[in-house]
Amino acid sequence: YPGQTGPVGPTANFPGITGPVGPTANYPGQTGPVGPTANYPGQTGPVGPTANYPGQTGPVGPTANYPGQTGPVGPTANYPGQTGPVGPTANYPGQTGPIGPTANFPSITGPVGPTANYPGQTGPVGPTANFPGITGPVGPTANFPGITGPVGPTANYPGQTGPVGPTANFPSITGPVGPTANYPGQTGPIGPTANFPSI
Repeated sequence: YPGQTGPVGPTANFPGITGPVGPTANYPGQTGPVGPTANYPGQTGPVGPTANYPGQTGPVGPTANYPGQTGPVGPTANYPGQTGPVGPTANYPGQTGPIGPTANFPSITGPVGPTANYPGQTGPVGPTANFPGITGPVGPTANFPGITGPVGPTANYPGQTGPVGPTANFPSITGPVGPTANYPGQTGPIGPTANFPSI
């Protein structure tokens, strides 16, 4: 990848590939979901059960859309450029109010949840993740996109130095995908025998 037809794992292609990552996810600019139902970025699929990001019409959590969405975050907030609060006191973007206990977004330094900020925030999403253009990880240790943190336990994407799965980095990373593959422009196989791109 990018522009490769081979799958990552059993059925995934990325980026600009129509195949899913894992069982059903495509990224980025893919129509397939990440996890069971999420697409990103610019995808119509939700993140988790119902969230879409960025510029998606789907809600984050039960009813929120972001960015540039009319749906609220929590009970009454819309963002960006919305006057509604996130949690009890936050407005965004460029607002000083917190999301949950202490977060503001976007372009806010406060965290989302207990410690996360997004987008362009330094705080993590969930316990430790930031997105996009954030250095914090998604999940326990992952950052995306253009983040140096890993996705899952050790992976970074895209343009990250961290591995995908146990040892892979992408793109332009020398680390393998699965047991022996490197990509892009790597000679190692993806799964048992595949290399990409142009491999």
